[in-house]
Amino acid sequence: MDLDAQPDANQTLAWVALPGLLSAPSDFDQVAGQLDIEVRRLDQRETPLAAPFEQLDEALGLSSGEGQLGLVGHSLGASTAINLALDLQIRQPGRVAALVLLDPDVPAKGPLPQFLANDRLDVLAARLVTTPSLWPLQTRLAKTVGRTFMRIDLAERRREADKTAIANHRAFADGFLGTPEGLHRLWDNLRTAWVYDQALAQRLEDLDQPLAATLGFKPYSVVGMRGPRAKRQAQREFGISLGAHLIPAWGASHLLTLSRPELVANVMTSAAQPPGQADASGKLLEELEDVAAATAADAKESVPFNRDDFAKA
Repeated sequence: MDLDAQPDANQTLAWVALPGLLSAPSDFDQVAGQLDIEVRRLDQRETPLAAPFEQLDEALGLSSGEGQLGLVGHSLGASTAINLALDLQIRQPGRVAALVLLDPDVPAKGPLPQFLANDRLDVLAARLVTTPSLWPLQTRLAKTVGRTFMRIDLAERRREADKTAIANHRAFADGFLGTPEGLHRLWDNLRTAWVYDQALAQRLEDLDQPLAATLGFKPYSVVGMRGPRAKRQAQREFGISLGAHLIPAWGASHLLTLSRPELVANVMTSAAQPPGQADASGKLLEELEDVAAATAADAKESVPFNRDDFAKA
């Protein structure tokens, strides 16, 4: 199976997308276009990723209507997707039939990081909102940081990425980073996200079996292989603990819906297949066979995955 080929548009699931923090609903436009289907997406300007189930349900219509759902979440949105899958399994068993995690956060228990626990930073953030003379410098610096991160993340794939998708992502991020109120909201969201991931780590630990067994199907976890080594290793271990299929996104970092929309669409297509009709661990290994020599050489030196890892996952 060539994961960069045009995906099969014959989808039987209604897909719901949870973009990552600072990611726009439009980040999934190319994926939806590849699949030629409607994908419901969460808009964080209206509903936070860490909102209670009832609020997310109202925003996305999760428990209304008939048929099965597929959930796809990116970064912190992957944590939200896992929580929603578990919530719906309790409320409507069998409602969720597919779960795709894109470069997911790795939930972990532990104390709040010092920089998030520092009350003085709360005071500083509040002061910035009420000090107009600082706004131009603050917003210019924040926008520069956000756009620099995106350029680094997309790297050589920036030329291949859809220019409209990039512009929409940047405009959405600027809505957070480009205003004092947005920065203050982002700060609150970062702290909430940490607590949210801590709670998810405990929830997964409390399960008496891997997530795959609880849901009745194997999730898919797609990892950006240009990410930091420690992060990739943690994502690998997290995926194995969930009982998930591990999928490498070669040459990509974090913004997978922008840099590898064909890959994401094909993984969603594979995830939508009924159990027994898609041997993902076998099919997805073919991705490794077509890796360019330069990428493969780099992978041997820096990637903590190997062919056996995928075969076992």
